[in-house]
Amino acid sequence: MAELTCGATCAKYLLFVFNFIFFVCGAVVLGIGIWLLADKSSFIELTKVSSDVTSVTDSINTPGVLEAAAITLIVAGVVTFIVAFLGCFGAIKEWRPLLITYAVFLFIILILLISAGIAAGAFKDNVESTLESFLNNTLIREYGKLDDNDKPTPISAAWDQMQYSLECCGVESGADYGKGVAGMGPINWANGPIGDWQIPPTCCRIADNTRTLDETVFNELIVKGCMQDVNNNAVSNYDKGCSDALYKWITDNGLIVAGVSIGLGIVQIFGIIFALCLCTAIGKAQGGAV
Repeated sequence: MAELTCGATCAKYLLFVFNFIFFVCGAVVLGIGIWLLADKSSFIELTKVSSDVTSVTDSINTPGVLEAAAITLIVAGVVTFIVAFLGCFGAIKEWRPLLITYAVFLFIILILLISAGIAAGAFKDNVESTLESFLNNTLIREYGKLDDNDKPTPISAAWDQMQYSLECCGVESGADYGKGVAGMGPINWANGPIGDWQIPPTCCRIADNTRTLDETVFNELIVKGCMQDVNNNAVSNYDKGCSDALYKWITDNGLIVAGVSIGLGIVQIFGIIFALCLCTAIGKAQGGAV
């Protein structure tokens, strides 16, 4: 190996350590993705909170949802694994072609990250209207529908989970349920008696909405009785639409995502600089040889 300066040696081992950490993380993510894709049943059993998990939770574990999650994890794992390997191996072996390839990959990822940020900023003004349109369509077409196993469809379950977690009801308000939605005609609840319900139980207020939305919690919501007493703000979220609540949740968490993205961008910039500096130092130490 070439005799490197103190600064180049520091850059070499910093690159190796950081990329080794990412290499391990990529391998773990890749492994989870492969396991999830190959053995869905074991994953479902492992993630069940209790034996009485309701159809709301069960429907999230449908093959299509799990396969999409698995493929996403596999792609993310493979990309992280390959890029980290290039940085790791290139640094420890002081091999310039690998380090240059590593820097190019980081540069491409950085450009994609910046492009995503620009696109997000450009479409920011359209997010609220697009979100409202999407919620309206899914509520009208999917809410209350059952799958082949008589469980709520993933979108219907997602609506219940959203209303429960974000303490909201309908798109603009609970009045949206009076307009008639798919599977209801105009009201045909998948998770309980029709009676004189005007809104679903997940529109009811509950003291602790951090608990899993299982059968016990669902029964507690039914006992609240807000499905009939929609205008009682003490027990009902009738007047709070999910469009505004979800938009607020997205913008609040968008700041976190932006912060993480900026942090990743800074790490990538330092990675590119260290890789190129190490390449230059190796070239000088080897008398200009590649």
